[in-house]
Amino acid sequence: MRLKFLLILLLISFNLFAQVNKKKLIIAQKIFDNLVNAYASNKSAPSLKMLSKGSTRVVAQYIASPSPTVQVDEAIFDICMGLGKDSANALAIILSHELAHYYNDHNWCSDYAFALRNSALGNTLNKVSKESKIEKESIADSYGLFYSSLAGYRPFDVFNLLLDKIYKQYKLPEVVPGYPSKKERKEINRVQKEKIQNLIPVFEAGIILQYLKYYEEAASCFEYLTKYFPSREMYNNYGVCKMSLALNYKPAEVVSFIYPVEIDASSRIYSQTDRGDDTLNREGKFKELTQDAKTAFDKAISLDPKYIKSHINLACLYDIRGNYQAALGVVNEIENLTSEINPDLLLIKAIALYHIKNVNESEKILQEISSKHGNDIYDYNYKLLANSILFSNDVQAIEKWKDAWVNEQVILSSDTCNSRHKVLNSVANNKAAITFQGIEASLYLGRTIFAGNSFLIMKIKNKRIIADLNIYINAGTDASSDSKKLVTNNGKCFLIHLPSTTWSVVYKEFLNE
Repeated sequence: MRLKFLLILLLISFNLFAQVNKKKLIIAQKIFDNLVNAYASNKSAPSLKMLSKGSTRVVAQYIASPSPTVQVDEAIFDICMGLGKDSANALAIILSHELAHYYNDHNWCSDYAFALRNSALGNTLNKVSKESKIEKESIADSYGLFYSSLAGYRPFDVFNLLLDKIYKQYKLPEVVPGYPSKKERKEINRVQKEKIQNLIPVFEAGIILQYLKYYEEAASCFEYLTKYFPSREMYNNYGVCKMSLALNYKPAEVVSFIYPVEIDASSRIYSQTDRGDDTLNREGKFKELTQDAKTAFDKAISLDPKYIKSHINLACLYDIRGNYQAALGVVNEIENLTSEINPDLLLIKAIALYHIKNVNESEKILQEISSKHGNDIYDYNYKLLANSILFSNDVQAIEKWKDAWVNEQVILSSDTCNSRHKVLNSVANNKAAITFQGIEASLYLGRTIFAGNSFLIMKIKNKRIIADLNIYINAGTDASSDSKKLVTNNGKCFLIHLPSTTWSVVYKEFLNE
């Protein structure tokens, strides 16, 4: 009887232990998924496996075979969770570092803290030069910090403390022959931290300036980023800015479709809105800008041939240029790349079909994506095409319908950010010295701290734009475009919907003194 009782107690203890592990894995998996969304790769994500405490000397590692897996020790999870407000930031550092190895196609990678020196992998790594190890770890640190920041985490200030705790927990010597020492590991991270901390404000400014329709300045931000961080996302965003700028020089059309690539889509509804100043060389400017955009999209695709977003953008570009068959050709290529149904892909397909006079098929596709996806952009395009007024050639009537639709769907009825907006006047009057980073001759970026909060300052020619940016990690994911809903900008604030985060931006423009 006593033996049976002890077995029951043992079983209960085991179940409780398993339940704790499951809860830990759920927390880790959520952070892992947020990071995967930030990387936004069309490569299938690796799986995440938590190794039970005491069963391993592994801190965290990416294993390529038999199937891509990121392993993390339960003990390192506990260390991260013990860091209070920085717990998620610390775990994001480790998981993002291993994901960087995976997404950069590193054929080998070491354990996060080089604890594998006596393992089979450690024996393999002994044959790799220390310089090559440092190179791979530098890349993983750089990408890991950058993408954990894009996912909404703040990884910059916790690394040294985390590494100290790792070395203490795993009783690691500070110097291991053939590997970067603990001191060198911190120096690798310090260099990459300094690099990424300087680039994050450029990325933030680029996105915000896109949404404020400063396309030329936004393009300069992403062009600047390609010099230091030549990723597919940077080339893609640069191309989006150039294409958005090109639309200012495109001849006005009665039928104003909204493309899935656009940022402030509502501004394109009006055929007379925001056209370029250069009326003498409109056609030449249009060709130049669209060619710049094409070069950028081609570069992004060369870096990742399965990067669907750039393929879709390229299809939009061909349609904008009037090469509708080429747009449909790109659509066909994407459909061969993936079995997933992408509503943005269907949208550009429908627009191109309309332009080659296949109106019935175009309307059928638009009706389908409008009914299945709660998305203002899909709804607008379908209702525009389905409205009989479109075929009346009555331009005034069509414009009146567009006006009514925008006022109903887009215009905000009330201010939602008054308290945050009022602070911006005080920020502008703050006399604290600010170090500005020159992006080009007419664009400088800086940050200032006021009342404990950080504000982004963008100096553009004769004005300053001060922005208060808060980033929230999304609860779920969305397969549609960044512009999944029309931008609702009341002149004070707006939201930016990105795959893993939502940005809440409050801004104000000031004339330079």
